[in-house]
Amino acid sequence: MPPYTRPKKFITGKLCCFCCFWVITSCNDAPVVQQINSPVNSSDQIATPGADTSKPKPVTITLSPSALDSLEQANAAMVATDDESIQKAQVSQKDSSIWITANMRLDHRIFGYAQPDVYSKKMMLISIFTNDVKDNPFQLPYGAYYETNEMNGVKLKYTGAEGSFIKADVFLDGTRKGPVYIEKRWIIFEDR
Repeated sequence: MPPYTRPKKFITGKLCCFCCFWVITSCNDAPVVQQINSPVNSSDQIATPGADTSKPKPVTITLSPSALDSLEQANAAMVATDDESIQKAQVSQKDSSIWITANMRLDHRIFGYAQPDVYSKKMMLISIFTNDVKDNPFQLPYGAYYETNEMNGVKLKYTGAEGSFIKADVFLDGTRKGPVYIEKRWIIFEDR
């Protein structure tokens, strides 16, 4: 009779158990990182030699360029897919004002550029997408809005066309701030 040998399955099982035990026990050897909590109020701040502790500094959260690029690409793709689900801004025949009211069933993402070129500086945005508007993630000088009714003193007035763009003046509380250029594909002229 041949000598007894253990089945390979049993050896593999024991090896797995040993590896799991080793991983679990070695986790206890990981270095401990001390967590420092933020001060609750200005009197709880930790004094650093040479530091000004007179008042706390505000925290600004800025998305990295790669995160903004991803946001830009994702939202641009959403509005580029279907012309039937796109909402356009209207130019009033009465006073040349440009307006758009958000409609949750239709998408819009309208940039105002510094020059009649999509690669020029973006100055403002009117978009249906929360991640385009909330906290003005692109840091646009004239802001980011869901619709023209929410623009808080900012008004747009159509002044003419330049190539594939319309030119609009931006007014803040009645004072002209400068022009923006909007792609014509986002604009329709109101019928009388």
